[in-house]
Amino acid sequence: MFVVRRSFRGPRGPISAGSIVEPADIRNFRYRLQEKHIIEVTEQNFNSYRAFFKQRFGVDIGAAKELEERKKMLASKCAKLKLELPEDLTIEQLEQAIIDAEAKAEAKAGAEAKAKAEVKAAKVTIK
Repeated sequence: MFVVRRSFRGPRGPISAGSIVEPADIRNFRYRLQEKHIIEVTEQNFNSYRAFFKQRFGVDIGAAKELEERKKMLASKCAKLKLELPEDLTIEQLEQAIIDAEAKAEAKAGAEAKAKAEVKAAKVTIK
């Protein structure tokens, strides 16, 4: 996990300290990493950096890590539902897309059950 230690201007606007970033999202990533604008947080140094960001910037990167895990879980759920969504959605947008897809699936299943019941009733009345 890469965390921004010093705010800088990114391709889509300013990136604030404490933000979790992906290397592919940032131009000149190696330069930012060498200059310590971005730091790599591993399991070994996670607690020390968590305390650093909480004290210095008031940002809890532990919560951000949990949000990233939740986003991955929601993305896998989208894959199970066979939803094709852009990758830059927020967690709330992913949750709403999943709720909408589940509602559509339930409505479709309900419509199929109703159609089967009508067909069965029609067969009974014909006999």
